[in-house]
Amino acid sequence: MLNRIREKLKNRKVRYVITAAAVVLLAVGVIFLTNALKQRTYSSFRVVLAEERIDSVSRCGYTPDGVVRYSLDGAALINQKLETVWSVTYAMSDPRIDVCGKQVLLYDRMGTAVYLYDSKKQRGAFETPLPILAACVSEKGTAAVILKDGEKTELMYYDKSGSLIAGGESSITSPGYPVALSITDDGCGLAVAYMTVTDGNIGSLVRFYDFRQGKRDGDTLAGEIPFSGVFVPDVRYLNGDECVIFRDDGFTVCRGIANPKEIRSVDFDEEIVSVFRDGSHMGFVFRSTEKGHRFLVNMYSTSGNLQSSMYIDHSYDRVHVCGDQIIFSDSANLSIYSTRGVCRYQGKLRDGNIRDVLKIGRNRFFVLTDQAAEVLELVK
Repeated sequence: MLNRIREKLKNRKVRYVITAAAVVLLAVGVIFLTNALKQRTYSSFRVVLAEERIDSVSRCGYTPDGVVRYSLDGAALINQKLETVWSVTYAMSDPRIDVCGKQVLLYDRMGTAVYLYDSKKQRGAFETPLPILAACVSEKGTAAVILKDGEKTELMYYDKSGSLIAGGESSITSPGYPVALSITDDGCGLAVAYMTVTDGNIGSLVRFYDFRQGKRDGDTLAGEIPFSGVFVPDVRYLNGDECVIFRDDGFTVCRGIANPKEIRSVDFDEEIVSVFRDGSHMGFVFRSTEKGHRFLVNMYSTSGNLQSSMYIDHSYDRVHVCGDQIIFSDSANLSIYSTRGVCRYQGKLRDGNIRDVLKIGRNRFFVLTDQAAEVLELVK
């Protein structure tokens, strides 16, 4: 009896070991295959879908549900089949867009029109009492707007339907000229970068605001960080309550809404040529000091850790990072790299001048030219 029990336990242990080994091998295989697909290179592409352009669209923005095409006279969300999900007509002199998750904010810089959309329909539209300098939207759909009031500016905070939550008489007086702003996904925290001038010297001040319940009717200022002799062109919440401050000589990462603290600062000796980012990566382009190479690209995590470095040896006008791929383009040329530095594709488009390129699938890209909107797929 005892021997039979021991034999059953032994057989069960063997089956467990075999099953565990199979699971490990399967996981390794999946990881290997995924990495191999990410590093695979391509020599050409095919046109999957195409739509002749019939409007004056000149810009586009990426959302998880497609691409927002916008111009002076209207905007539309286009899905991967080039079908229109929603559209709006307007008259703007300088249309701008901000996207957070599935939330889209369209506004007229130095105008007063604001439109709020999600992945299905319009959620709100309103006019501001003063000209808009900048605006941003949260994943919850709340929006922060900076308005120009003569030599001063005011910060206004709206809910997802366009109703004012905070601002007006209790608005926040600007300590300088606002350059950029960003709001947390949950709409609780806001960072604003101001350009300051002291004794003729340009500097920057980044202020953090707390819009959580109970703070909206009182003092919303949560903290500030001054940068003497440094210009801050952009700020962005990329990872929860972690805010990246993009300086002209590097970047700083801060964490927290109520009492933000600096957790990392990276300084660059070289001049920054371009900066690009998404929710998982930050990229910085420098002129290369190595003979035979034109540019050096350093990729960082949103927490500020260096992930990879690569050289590119061609010119470009635009650069985006979408997931695990970096897209460089100018009017005629398209280059696609993995974030690890593998050149997956490099070549020319057959027709039209490229206006923008965005990734919409594993090997599929939305290409906007002066002649058409196309979905291209890379092929061997």
